[in-house]
Formats: sequence, structure tokens, C-alpha cells
Amino acid sequence: MMRHVAANALTFLILGLVVLFGIVTWAQSQYRARGPLQVPLQFEVARGATLTDVTRELEAKGAISDPRIFRIAARYTDMDAGLRFGEYDIPAGASMQEILELLNAGA
Repeated sequence: MMRHVAANALTFLILGLVVLFGIVTWAQSQYRARGPLQVPLQFEVARGATLTDVTRELEAKGAISDPRIFRIAARYTDMDAGLRFGEYDIPAGASMQEILELLNAGA
């Protein structure tokens, strides 16, 4: 009986890890994929703007496809605290990764 419980627990653990791997792989592909911008965008990060503020504005202007992936990636790569205020020219089709790197490099 205990062997069956342990086998079932192990099966669910492995299944959970496979699902998690799939989600992470999908999110990475979205993060690196060509962005939705059809034309270049002039974007301003205000002094004191938070990652949430910037993410909301980028989503509203159609520069990013998924704000959750953008925020998670920023935190995971430690770029959330490195946002620099200023004006940026975001090229058409820029990926979320390219936008985040641009906003961390400074204007």
C-alpha cells in the first residue's frame, strides 16, 4: 500500500516538473519573440517610475504582449531595479527582452 502511495506521489511530482518545464520554456520563447509593435515607439520612463508603472504603460502602448512575463523576467534577471528614467526609441518588433535591456542601459 505504501509503495503505491509513494509511486503515485513520484508520478505526480514528475508530471508537475514536466508541466513547469513546459511553462518556463513557453514563457522564455514569448520573452524573446518579436514584439507586437508595428511602428517605432518613443517611450518615456518618468523619474521614480516603478517596474509596475513601466509595464502598465508599455502594455497600454502595445509594446509588450504579456505584462506578467515582462515583470517576472525583469525580476528574475535582476533588471527590475535597474530601470533608468529618460526617453527611449523602441524599434518596431522589439522583443520584451530587447525592451528591458534598452530600459536598463539608459537613454
